[in-house]
Amino acid sequence: MSELEGGSASGSPIMDSEIQSDSSNSHEGSVDPRSQRAELRQAKQLEREILQLSGSFVSEINQQSECMVDFLDKFTHSVENESHEISIENVDSFIKQTELKVKDIVETYEKLKIKCKNEVNPEHEKLLNDFLSDVHTLKEQILSRREEEQEILDEEHALQEAKQKLEEQMQAYKTKRDIFLRKVESAREILKTFTDNLAESFNSKLQASADNHPKPYRKSMEPNIFSGNTLEFADWEVDMDAYVADEGLSDREALRYLKKFVAGDAKKAILGLLTYRNEDSYREARDKLLERFSMQGGVARILLQKLDNWPNIRHGDGKKFREFGDFLDQIRRSMSSTEGLKIVDTETYIERICQKLPDNAKFAWTQKVCRARRQKTDHPSFSVFTEFILEQADCYMSSIMQSTSKEPKSESPKSRNDDRPHRRAASYQTENGKKVPYCHFCCENIHYTRDCSELTKKPPKERNDFTLKKGLCFSCMNGKHRSNECNRKQTCKICQRMHPTILHDPDWKQSEKPDRQQTQANASSNTNKDGSDKTKTCNATGVTSSSSFSTMVPVYVSAGGKEKLVYALLDNLSDITFINKQTALDIGASGIPDTLDLETMNAVTRSETLRYENLQIRGYLTDATSTIEAVERPAIRCNEDNIPTDEKCSKIPHLKSIARHLPPKLDIPFGLMIGKDSPEIITPLLTMRGEPGETTACETRFGWTLCGGKLRSKLASSYMTNGKLFPLVEQDFEDPGGKSMSQQDLKFLEILNDGIFKDEDGSYVMPLPFKSTPILPNNRHQAEQRLQLLRKKLQKDTAYKHDYLTFMKTLLDKGFAEEVSETEITEDDSIRVERCIKTKCFGEVKRAELHHFSDASEDGYGACSYSRLIDVNDNVHCSLILSKARVAPLEPPTIPRMELQGAVVATKLHEKLKRELDMEIDATYFWTDSTIVLGYIKNETTKFSPYVTNRVTQIRKSTEPQQWKHISGTKNPADIASRGATVHQLGTSRWFTGPEFLWKKNLRDELDRQPQSFAIPPSHQELRKTVTVNATQVNQGIKVDNFSKWHNLIRAVTQVRLISKRVKEKLKPIWQLQTLSSQDLQDTEELLIKLDQKQHFALEIDSLQNDGRMDTTALRTSMLEVSSIINSKPLTCVSLNDPTEGVITPHHLLTMRSNLTDHKSEGETTDREVYGRNMYKKTQQFAEEFWSHWKDYLAKIETRQKWVSPVQT
Repeated sequence: MSELEGGSASGSPIMDSEIQSDSSNSHEGSVDPRSQRAELRQAKQLEREILQLSGSFVSEINQQSECMVDFLDKFTHSVENESHEISIENVDSFIKQTELKVKDIVETYEKLKIKCKNEVNPEHEKLLNDFLSDVHTLKEQILSRREEEQEILDEEHALQEAKQKLEEQMQAYKTKRDIFLRKVESAREILKTFTDNLAESFNSKLQASADNHPKPYRKSMEPNIFSGNTLEFADWEVDMDAYVADEGLSDREALRYLKKFVAGDAKKAILGLLTYRNEDSYREARDKLLERFSMQGGVARILLQKLDNWPNIRHGDGKKFREFGDFLDQIRRSMSSTEGLKIVDTETYIERICQKLPDNAKFAWTQKVCRARRQKTDHPSFSVFTEFILEQADCYMSSIMQSTSKEPKSESPKSRNDDRPHRRAASYQTENGKKVPYCHFCCENIHYTRDCSELTKKPPKERNDFTLKKGLCFSCMNGKHRSNECNRKQTCKICQRMHPTILHDPDWKQSEKPDRQQTQANASSNTNKDGSDKTKTCNATGVTSSSSFSTMVPVYVSAGGKEKLVYALLDNLSDITFINKQTALDIGASGIPDTLDLETMNAVTRSETLRYENLQIRGYLTDATSTIEAVERPAIRCNEDNIPTDEKCSKIPHLKSIARHLPPKLDIPFGLMIGKDSPEIITPLLTMRGEPGETTACETRFGWTLCGGKLRSKLASSYMTNGKLFPLVEQDFEDPGGKSMSQQDLKFLEILNDGIFKDEDGSYVMPLPFKSTPILPNNRHQAEQRLQLLRKKLQKDTAYKHDYLTFMKTLLDKGFAEEVSETEITEDDSIRVERCIKTKCFGEVKRAELHHFSDASEDGYGACSYSRLIDVNDNVHCSLILSKARVAPLEPPTIPRMELQGAVVATKLHEKLKRELDMEIDATYFWTDSTIVLGYIKNETTKFSPYVTNRVTQIRKSTEPQQWKHISGTKNPADIASRGATVHQLGTSRWFTGPEFLWKKNLRDELDRQPQSFAIPPSHQELRKTVTVNATQVNQGIKVDNFSKWHNLIRAVTQVRLISKRVKEKLKPIWQLQTLSSQDLQDTEELLIKLDQKQHFALEIDSLQNDGRMDTTALRTSMLEVSSIINSKPLTCVSLNDPTEGVITPHHLLTMRSNLTDHKSEGETTDREVYGRNMYKKTQQFAEEFWSHWKDYLAKIETRQKWVSPVQT
């Protein structure tokens, strides 16, 4: 503006031309001085007007521009915050005023142009054009904001109408509910009256019938003799009570019979009461029996003891199985009333009970438990276990009945079919009911097969083949059943293994048959160039025995005075300390029963074990001592070649100086494995390191030890053969029940064994398990043929073509499908995704971060996760790791809800990456461009709707509010996941590399720009609404004062009752007055009396209804008190001069006595005394109430002639 004003001050171009023309004319001739001065004055006047118009023009433009910008800012703030500070009418008024102002500015410019004779300053014209362009732009923005404001107002208006409609519906519902409740209450009263009358009539008839027909005598059933069994006490008690009641025995007689029906411990418990009898002896004896033998803990203790001592059930014993199931069913039914039996409904106790079952039942139950774990449900309860046992018992009994009906009892062993190996058959004959041995080799009844001398002479291989051919058990050779189901397993007298001595093979160690898996693996293993069958891997763990060391130290372990020297392994990956079972037995340690959950790479197993506390350990070469707590394990195994010794340490150059501090190899067992629960033992005090990959020496409290590394003299590579890899694959096909695999499983394993090979990249390749080699034809011709048939059908059938195109168009319009352009098809190969999250030239990673971005739109929502790595040289590398996108529902929710759902997806991606990434993450950040979502997550006090609350809870369960940051929408890469992108857009975006600020060495600038707070507007729709309910109490009493006569009141109320009845029955006409009957008037009168009594005698009615009624004696006493009060009224005049002078009352005439006293109250009584259990207090209160009302009554019946009789004035 200063330049424009300066330009205007220099003078007008018109004035300059006039001055020049005047100067030229002066040379041509003489001019009149007066006209010359007048022209100069006019020129100056014109110049001042031009300057004034120019200044006014510029100031008006600046002022109007600032005004429009300020109004746009205020209106934008009002729309975004939904505060409605500026109404739609104000916006329209401002736009009209702006148009008028612009019109004035244009007129000013025209005036200026006229003044300057169309030679206006070019900068003024440019300023006007820019101003008009800005006005047009600002006007469009204001109108856009106006449309948004109008939409918000329309939504609020619709919401208000819906709310009002809902309130009207709620009010109508409440009215209907009140009418229904009143009907229900009326029906309840009628039903109660009818029930009471019916019950009273029935009881009176029953009593009359009982009085006319005396009960005949019948002999009661005597109870059983109770000897002290707690389980039988409940039934005996019921029988005893019934016997005493039926016989009508008194306590003395019942005591005599009680002595007859008890014995054993029960009789000893009440012997003193039976000997020294008194009136209460029977009650005391019953109470003592109840206290002694009905204790819930006693019942639980007896049942649990019986359950623990229950013998193991043999296979096929259906009778024992059914008895066991019935006993478990008894425990299950007693659990609800016996607290001590709740212990059986635990996983540990059920597993302990399961050990009493046969192997096949154990396996069936294990399958049931595993199925529940796969479905992620709770462990089956004791009730489910009981149902399982009862089902198994039914199966056993049905199989026994079938076998009994099909097989004759006198069947000889020769008649049995030996080709049925799965049939259980006994290997003995019977003579006169006695069992005799039977030999399957000699076919004679002289000895068992395992004791046959002829079979012993055969070679071991022929003996095994004979046993296999006959289908005999390899554990006892005494039956045709599986060895894992054998109950009579024999122990070899030579090798102490579980097989008969006759099957012992002396050359077993030399000719031992290798494992099937190893045989199959070695049969078809791939060989390297050197002919070996080993394949080098990058993650192998099977190193040579002399290549590394296990961290262990020799220590003395003791408990209870005994001490033993063992090797203690130091394992910083174990959570607890283990002790060898044999070591615990040798030192005489006493353990506490406990449950151990052992988690390995393959599974999590639970087992019962012992926990030892206060175990003392002492160093072998040091004086250090410590106290530990350990859990028992059957064995602790370790390779003896990995024991660190002084000899091995002396061969390592950088550790020769500490070789003298290590002990030689000791002939002691591996007795302890100390874990992280004893950090003072496993934490090294000093370490000595060598080059990377070499052995490290560590000094602990109990001496020096070696760990890791390889010996320089014996370098070894890590190898894994196919024989080692194949068993890992075969573990997936192992049967948990120990049964053999099917032929299909064996065929599959054979295919894997033959087809496993290593490709050029060093990765193992497995074949697909086809039953036969498939032939996959080239079906391109078939696809083209089908396409041609579809084209012909579309050309022939126009209706079908129309339906087909309509269907495809519907899919495209709804967004279920998308048409791919030719350019995108050709550019399909332009996208390349790097599989590695860091480049080859990237240095050692010193910091790793995860950044999760989320976004949403009307089309959908999604999230993407990036890794940000920083190496030792402060180089930064970012790459996409994982992303997830979701399409919006058919009825999409609001944008804030979609943004919140995108944040939930980001949280799920974070949880998945934490489980899958094998790297340490130093920091995690979550980014979103929605301030509303950040307000949801960071809010601590405001209550939101259930939709928001549930998802915020899910987010805050996995993340912290401080991890969530704000990012602008233009920088958010998750925008692609929510809106979609073409192949070209995807290739040119930063989708695979992340936003630019992640590549900066320092993120502090981006983190410092975060807003301090994210406030939620008070009118936000997700805020939980606060509803205020105002309760109004309506007094429904009848205004009696409006009626002059009692009869009029009764008639009016009767008419109201009849109209109400017609309204309920929907009879017409409703408001017509009805003819009143005497019964209707009488009912109304009774109703009014009841209402009045309920209003004025509420306390008395409540006391009578709540067990406050007086019995016959109290009522008779009260009536006598009332009669005393009435009969005390004087019959003669009372002398006012002589108060001692007696008066005659009805008492004198009734009793003919004169020393009677008037009724006097014994003092005031409280409500608590009146309505308590003291009947005398009730009678006194009744008399006092009558006396107070009696006095008022007497005062009303005495007439006063002075005030009643008419007197002339």
